Amino acid sequence: MRFGYAVMLLAFAAIISFHSLNWALGIAGLSLLAAFCRFALQVQEKKEEKQSADDAARVLNEQAEELGKTLSKLFGNTMKKNSSTRNKKYNTDPDSDLH
Repeated sequence: MRFGYAVMLLAFAAIISFHSLNWALGIAGLSLLAAFCRFALQVQEKKEEKQSADDAARVLNEQAEELGKTLSKLFGNTMKKNSSTRNKKYNTDPDSDLH
């Protein structure tokens, strides 16, 4: 178990409360403020990590979609050129009347 500044301040406040209650309450308040700040920073870090992961996933999805469209155009044009060239060269068009 790891003890941070907030826990140490709270322990010090408990010890000093036997001597001066005003100082103990002040130190305990400082301890609560430090704990809240640490919690807020942890929540912010998790939020930034989630945002970063979402942005990375969005960029990857956009790039994959763009790649798919490009490959579709590339292979679509290749197939059309090959089929039209083959029909003209060998005259394998089933609708032609050149028997």
